[in-house]
Amino acid sequence: MMQRLCLVFSVFFCSSVYADSANTWNTISNILGYGMPLVALGYSVDQEDQSGALQLGASLGTAYGTATILKKAFPRDRPDESGNDSFPSDHAAIAFSSARYMTKRYDANPYYWYAAAGITGLARVQANKHTWGDVLAGSAIGFVTSELWTSRKDRQLAIFPQPGGMMVAYSQQF
Repeated sequence: MMQRLCLVFSVFFCSSVYADSANTWNTISNILGYGMPLVALGYSVDQEDQSGALQLGASLGTAYGTATILKKAFPRDRPDESGNDSFPSDHAAIAFSSARYMTKRYDANPYYWYAAAGITGLARVQANKHTWGDVLAGSAIGFVTSELWTSRKDRQLAIFPQPGGMMVAYSQQF
């Protein structure tokens, strides 16, 4: 349900009637770039999946941190000349991190999630905040961080302290 809602908002805001200025595209990218992780977190909370919420936090934190470090290490002027922190797009990193988290952790419909993440990247370019290279780099960062931090919900690894050592348990549903 939440995925469909995100798609409806994406299509509505990205229609040519509303997307006639860089400011509108910037608003669209902010709504999706910050809304997608909120929807993902809400879904994890709804599923009472504390482990998943922690994985999402780690994925998003790593994506944002990596993008921030790269922005400082490789300063590049934004196309609209509003700063020198164009590379990579942290909006794209956050959006693709959220999309990969939902599709990997919960087998969510990838069409909705990657469409919303793709529209986020498109909106950043249309808003004249990034180039396609900035968006592609941010997208790759987001995808990889969630790939590294996220496990499927039906696979569980647990480590329990025991007298004289540790016990490791792994379970997977089939």
